Formats: sequence, structure tokens, C-alpha cells
Amino acid sequence: MQKAKKIGKILIFLILFVFIFSKVSYILGIPQDATPTVKTYNSFYKEPEDTLQVITLGNSRMTFAWNSVYFWQDTGVTSYNMSTYSQPAICIRYLMEETQKTQKDALYIVDLNSFSSEQIYGMNEAFIRRVSDCMPFSMTKVNMLNELLELYPET
Repeated sequence: MQKAKKIGKILIFLILFVFIFSKVSYILGIPQDATPTVKTYNSFYKEPEDTLQVITLGNSRMTFAWNSVYFWQDTGVTSYNMSTYSQPAICIRYLMEETQKTQKDALYIVDLNSFSSEQIYGMNEAFIRRVSDCMPFSMTKVNMLNELLELYPET
């Protein structure tokens, strides 16, 4: 009986810890709309489900090359630009997974320059945080960070 009480207390503590940690990390994170990336991601999460037909991913080249408004005016197709400056190529897969939670049938356009940028410019914490700090806490985010830290332990 004592063992069951201890296990129950540990489980309650862990659940409370995870809940409080997720709220505190959000509060202590980047202020709302502090950077263009934060604005981009906050706006994406406000989009109604299954309303986007195209989602673009990549680094700054895609950020400046793609204009969703012009694309919609020219084609009538809705799109959203989820690219970030120096977006690590590894993040693209996880961003696809994250966006599929609300935009299940979207077509993805990926800037392949992201795959060569890491070899040219390397990897640093800022590149990772531009993406990870804007994502809500989820297993997708945890898996992305684990893979990035495994591949780039020095960051």
C-alpha cells in the first residue's frame, strides 16, 4: 500500500511538473511577435483547419521569394510561407509533421537551398531556436530537438 501511494505521488508530481514547466517555458520564452518568425508561426496557428492548399518551407531565399498574396491573386490557391532565416533542413520534416496537424491536405514546396546551407554556414543555436521557440510544446518539437542535438551536440 505504501508503494502504491509513493507511485501515485510521483505520478502526480510529474504531471504537475510537466504542466507547470510547459506554461513557464512559454511565459519565459520569446515575447509574442518579437521577431518576424514569431509573427509567422503565431499567424499560422491561427489559420482555420484545412484551409491552406500549399505550405512553403525553407530558408531566407524562400522567405523573400514566395508571396502568398500574389500567388493567391494569380492562381486562386491559398498558401502559407513557413520558411525562416537559416532554417535547418532537418527542421523541414518536423515542420511538415507539425503543419499536417491542422492542414492535412496541403502540398509542400521546399527550398532545397536549406540542404546545402548547413554545410556552408554550419549550425548554431540561433538557427534552431528560430524554429523551435515558435512551435508549441509537442512530441514533434521534442523529437526535432532530440535529432538536432544528436547531430549537432556542440550547439
